[in-house]
Amino acid sequence: EVVPLNIVDPKFYHLDVGFFPLNTETAFYYPKAFDKKSREVLEKLVPNLLELTKEEANGFCANSVVTGNNVIHQTGTVSFNHKLK
Repeated sequence: EVVPLNIVDPKFYHLDVGFFPLNTETAFYYPKAFDKKSREVLEKLVPNLLELTKEEANGFCANSVVTGNNVIHQTGTVSFNHKLK
């Protein structure tokens, strides 16, 4: 299923800069990257939708990669490490 989302902040020019699916039930996102309707859609579709802080979003945490039980992401965002644990 394809779900359109509207990015309103040009700094988050691509979906994977503002949205990071961790697994089938959990995802991280930066709310200010999306319009109200898109945020509402995400809240309905993702049971465990976790917000990224501005620091985490600017640190490209949403551009992380899941491989097995590991997440590969940029360094320097201690708060994101805590959220992942």
